[in-house]
Amino acid sequence: MPLNFLNASITDTPVKTVQSNNVQRRRTHMEDVARAVDKDLTGHIHVADINSFLDKFFPVRSEDIDAIFDQVTQPNVTSGYDGKRWKGLPVSRAQPELAHYEPLTAVANAIRKAATSLYPNSANSSDEAVGNDHDAAEANDGEDANAEERAACDGQNVGPSEVDMDVDSADKETDTEEGEETDNEGEDDGYTTAVHSTQNPETPCDAPINGIWLDRHAIPPQSKIEGTAAIRPDLVFASFPDVLEKLDKDISKARRSARIEEQAAQKKAAVSKNPDVLEQVWWQQIHTPFEIKRDEQELKAAIVQLFNYLRRILQEQLDRRFAIGLLLYFDHLAICMCDRSGGIFTKNAFSIHKDPKQFIRVIAGFSLLKPQQLGWDPGMKVFIPAENRGVPSYTISPKQTSKNNYRTYWLIDLPSPDGGPVQQVVTVRGISLARAEVMCGRATIVWEVIKYSEFPKPKQLFILKRYWRPAESPIDGTQHTAVESASEPLAARPVNPSPQVSASTVVEAVPEHPVENPSDFSPQTNGPMVNVRTSEGIVAEDYFYHLVGVQDERLEYSGDITIDGVPDSTLGFIRQGLVTEPTSWKGLKEDIESAPDKPGSKRTRRETDDNAENPLHLSFGFLFGLKEDPVEIIARIHTQLLMKDPGPLVKYFSCLMELVSVTRDCVQDHKKFHSKKVLHRDVSPGNMIIVPQDPLWKDPAKGRLIDLDHAKHTAKEKMTTLTSKDPVPEDLIDQLLSILRYEASEHDLSKLVGRDVIVAALHALGHTSVNTAQNYILKAIEVREKYFGLTPPQDGAYHCADLGWDKEDKAIPDFDDRQARLGFRTGTLPYMSYEVLAKKIHPIFHGSNPRRKNVQFFHDAVHDVDSFDWVLIHICLTRKGPGMNMLRGELESTTDQSPKAMALRRLVKELFDSEEAVIKEKRMDLLAVPELLEEKIIPHFHDYFKPLVPMIKQWWHTLALAYRFRAFEYFHAQDFAIDILERFEAKYKLDVTFNNIEDDNQKKEIATVNGLDNVDTKREINRRISHYTRALTVFERPPDAPGQNSFTMTPKKDTNTQSMPAPRPDPESPSRPQNSRKKPRV
Repeated sequence: MPLNFLNASITDTPVKTVQSNNVQRRRTHMEDVARAVDKDLTGHIHVADINSFLDKFFPVRSEDIDAIFDQVTQPNVTSGYDGKRWKGLPVSRAQPELAHYEPLTAVANAIRKAATSLYPNSANSSDEAVGNDHDAAEANDGEDANAEERAACDGQNVGPSEVDMDVDSADKETDTEEGEETDNEGEDDGYTTAVHSTQNPETPCDAPINGIWLDRHAIPPQSKIEGTAAIRPDLVFASFPDVLEKLDKDISKARRSARIEEQAAQKKAAVSKNPDVLEQVWWQQIHTPFEIKRDEQELKAAIVQLFNYLRRILQEQLDRRFAIGLLLYFDHLAICMCDRSGGIFTKNAFSIHKDPKQFIRVIAGFSLLKPQQLGWDPGMKVFIPAENRGVPSYTISPKQTSKNNYRTYWLIDLPSPDGGPVQQVVTVRGISLARAEVMCGRATIVWEVIKYSEFPKPKQLFILKRYWRPAESPIDGTQHTAVESASEPLAARPVNPSPQVSASTVVEAVPEHPVENPSDFSPQTNGPMVNVRTSEGIVAEDYFYHLVGVQDERLEYSGDITIDGVPDSTLGFIRQGLVTEPTSWKGLKEDIESAPDKPGSKRTRRETDDNAENPLHLSFGFLFGLKEDPVEIIARIHTQLLMKDPGPLVKYFSCLMELVSVTRDCVQDHKKFHSKKVLHRDVSPGNMIIVPQDPLWKDPAKGRLIDLDHAKHTAKEKMTTLTSKDPVPEDLIDQLLSILRYEASEHDLSKLVGRDVIVAALHALGHTSVNTAQNYILKAIEVREKYFGLTPPQDGAYHCADLGWDKEDKAIPDFDDRQARLGFRTGTLPYMSYEVLAKKIHPIFHGSNPRRKNVQFFHDAVHDVDSFDWVLIHICLTRKGPGMNMLRGELESTTDQSPKAMALRRLVKELFDSEEAVIKEKRMDLLAVPELLEEKIIPHFHDYFKPLVPMIKQWWHTLALAYRFRAFEYFHAQDFAIDILERFEAKYKLDVTFNNIEDDNQKKEIATVNGLDNVDTKREINRRISHYTRALTVFERPPDAPGQNSFTMTPKKDTNTQSMPAPRPDPESPSRPQNSRKKPRV
């Protein structure tokens, strides 16, 4: 069936959201997960034929399926297949759902046992790990089948070894983009003990996973706190049943004592185990969720719930590329999958009794296929510093994995685009990991890393950014390439120094079979095609660095992630050209519409009654009612950038002067990019960093605007039309002067307005816009007098220079006829301008120049300048001083019920943390009446930021002029912002001798702005020095050095080094001893 995608719905496309007052990672509420899934999958859910789905995702060899079938049909297999049905499973829907769990678990494990016996040398078939007889366990009355499975895993234990994984206690705010300001790493939950290996030492890294099917239906504990009950699948496929059982018990116990723990926390008593941390560890162990429903009225809810599970898996397992879930609708099996292009659900289900080999294919697939075929990233492994190696995360017991994803060390491959040796980096600390859970989008995650070749004594830190970029058009006939760096790049190859981007057809072509040559992913005419669309020229992020000329300065490496030499893409590599049809996510959440019986059929018995006809396939007819416009599938490619010069985010400024100077540098960066016809479009605190100029931070730091992932580029440009050499008719000048005399309330403005101002206004707004020109002059003078302290010069008249109108026409990028990339509005919600949110011109606009007819909204430079201002306003409202851990107390806790605190929380929520519609409405009101800024917002600024108030007012009212008249302030928005920032810097420029300053208040204010004798400023500078030093020496320090907060980790033995190349350290940087036998810390 051919795909018939509708145009992307820009109205419903999501933007990035940020909770500004999210002090620490909150407990996951069921409604939070459901809301996030709903947002991600609305418009991005598709269905596929189940046979096609199985061909793509479960390519189990037919001879293996036959061999497994022969084993499970043996009479002595109690949980096998009897020729008509799987033994032990309910025969009627009248039986309770509870009757499914234990026999289905036994059947799945019987299939798993048979599958692993086919390859006795694989990872999951050593000894009795999966070979213990399930039938024998079932024959024992009252014996726990899961206990037998747990015992089976224990047969593969390997002698323990430990490694110290350092925790930088000085850096409390782990997720600097999402604003986390606490670190739970010091908590002891009893899971930092010796490891139990589940894989033979000689087993290659791509060996199948050693897992077991477990019944967890009765495990979900109910929380004492409303809405925080655990969300758990009925059955799961996992590798460590013994530890999983202990986690279940501990979580249940912790949840039952939630109220007691909360009281203990209020008394500052130590809480033994954090249930939220245990929940995270629990989900890190789940390979596949399996949900069971017998009632068709619960079917839709089960589908929704299954996607909720998949989101949790993507959230907690950073090395998962996609996740698969199973749903048994009484005796019909359906499958769902989620990658970063959205969700897929099979539109029909097959009977596990009538088609037992298909059931074997699915269940055995989890024990026979390579981990990468089930969603794991083979180029990302947990790094064991003490043994100088990486191991797959699914082979490490949760007893020794880090409770904090931000402190887990990863060894990550950086494939060479030209086929050269794979280079590697080691993560030191997570910067932003929260977006790993995104089910449709970039799912960007960011770390601080070092080069593995420099381990354990690295020379410098880098920032590694991994994300799923939209597939771009070919550029000059080449594929996405790595950039050439000036400082010994990890992987470099020649690139076009001036890539030309042209509009073309964006296609991710999908061959019938995986290809060896990545260049085969190009438009074809005789193969399966998906997502064919015409779009503007879309380029990868590293090409934007080329376009703006900063690639050598900022990039060390860039390239697409490859698996077996093929780019890791959603439509090409993961889905392999699977044909899908759009369906409705909203429709799934409504009452089920039962599929009608075939004409002439008479249903008198249950499907599973012995003498009833059991259909081979069941069609989910309700999946096809579209309740929302589907957004066409966006082909995405897994990519990564290694960036130079890491530094703290702008919100961790050390003093007000640094905050302002860094902001000014970032605006100048934005202006530089804009001059190269590139618009950033995602200004936020997470994309404004402070770059040191020396290791001890003695010289003033520089600001840098980063992350060009959402930028757009155009080859077109146009001239501004604010000035003209044509003379203005004298009668128009006289008419305007007359209006100014009449409108003046206190003094005759006609005498205060120079002729050049009148001519400039008439030229900028059009000769026929006399009334608008008059309003423009009046408002500009009002703003300059009230907020800039403007007074008439000696000649008694204001001139263009006084109003900032002494600007020449210039060539600017022309984005007027361009849509957002792939139909998405871009930006981070709390900082987006009203017009970008509304996608239309603000009603404040007074009219347009006849030379610029039919003014329509498009994202332009002024909107990013607006975002810069919102970043500063947000900082002034939410923080109480310089440095880290400076979130205002009123926002950290709701215990303060004073009117002032409640008003602040309400304001921050309305302006930054609400739904998009609320934020948009508030921004519209503020622009309509700009004075509301002084009345409603500035009074809530923290006292520390009072020196910034005049500057914030100047910036805001200049923006109001820009939106109202779309003249000088609009087209030169960056210049106006830079001028305002430089005015502040000049006013508070530091001279430690305070020469020529006699006013003590002025001296005090200058000292405050520059952080002199401020303990928080000193603390932040010391923190930066310490953090950089500790990050570079983290692998040199011995385990449990005094004063360090660390935990131990015992990995299993190494996997095949040929599958995971890892060069040895330099001779002058030997690895740490590998014979550590230090007892684990508990």
